[in-house]
Amino acid sequence: MKTTTNYLIFRRAGGARSLGFRLGATSIVLAKAARAGLVAGIVVLALLGALTFADNARLERAKAENAALKERLVDGHERLTALDPVLREMGRGTVLANRRFGLDLPDPAQLAFSVGGAVNPDTALMQSIPSVRLANRIAARGTAVNRFVEENRRQLDDIEEVAKRKLLAWRYHPSVKPCQGRVTSEFGFRIHPVTGTFKMHSGLDIADAPWTPVLATADGVVSEVSDRPESFYGQLVRIDHENGYQTLYAHLAAPAVKPGQFIQRHQLVGYMGSTGRVTGTHLHYEVRRNGDPVNPRRFILPPSVMVD
Repeated sequence: MKTTTNYLIFRRAGGARSLGFRLGATSIVLAKAARAGLVAGIVVLALLGALTFADNARLERAKAENAALKERLVDGHERLTALDPVLREMGRGTVLANRRFGLDLPDPAQLAFSVGGAVNPDTALMQSIPSVRLANRIAARGTAVNRFVEENRRQLDDIEEVAKRKLLAWRYHPSVKPCQGRVTSEFGFRIHPVTGTFKMHSGLDIADAPWTPVLATADGVVSEVSDRPESFYGQLVRIDHENGYQTLYAHLAAPAVKPGQFIQRHQLVGYMGSTGRVTGTHLHYEVRRNGDPVNPRRFILPPSVMVD
C-alpha cells in the first residue's frame, strides 16, 4: 500500500531558509474539519445577525405602532371625558323634565354599568399593560355612555308623550285675555254701576271701542249663543271647554259663532258692544269651574308668556 506524506512548509519572505513540518493524514483531516467548522460558525453567526437585525426592525415597527395606538387611545379617552359635562346636563334636564311632568325619576341602577365574573390569568396579565388598561377603561366608559344615552332617550320619549297630552289639555284651559282694552271692573263684590246695590260681580269688565274683536281664550265647543235683552248679559256666547271649565262673553254687539261649533283659542267669538244692562261699551268676561264663577285674572297669563 502506497503511503502519502504531507509537508507543511513556512518560508521567510526574502530569505533563503525555510522551515518545514511533516504532517500525517490524521492531522490533515483535523485541519479540514476545523476549516469546515469555522466556515459553518461564520455562516451561523451571519444568520443570527440577520435574524437579530430583522427582530430589531420588527420591534421598532411594533414600538411605533404601539405609540400611535396609545395616542389614539388617549385621544379617545379625552373625547369621552369631554362628554361628561354634556351628559351631566342631559341627565339634569331629564330629571327636571320628569319632575315637571310628574313622572318617576330615572333609576340610577339602570344608568350604571358593572363588569362581573371570574378573570382568567391571561386577562389579568393583559390588564397589567398600560395601553390595555386604557383601552378597557375606554370600552367600559363607552358602554356606560351608551346606556346613559339610551335610558335618557327612553325617558325623553315618555316625557314627549306626556307633554303632548298636557299640551292638548292646556289648549282647553283658559289662559289669555279675550280682547284689547282696559279693565274697568274686577271680579268680586262691588256697588253695581246701574242699580247702585252692593253685589257680587262674577266676571271681569274690559272696555274698548265698539266692535273690538273678542277672541276665545281656549279651545272648546260653543254651548250657547243667545240674546237676553232683559238680563245683565245682553248678547252672549258661552263656550264649554270639556274639562269642567266654561267661559262666557257678554254684552256683545254681535256674535261670530254658532251653537255646537268647535272653536280654538284666539279664534273670533264676536264683537264688543253695549247690549244688556250696561253704562258703556265693554266686554263682560267670565270663567266658571264646574258651574261656579272664579276670578278670570287667574287665567290670564302675562303678554310675555307665549301660550301657543
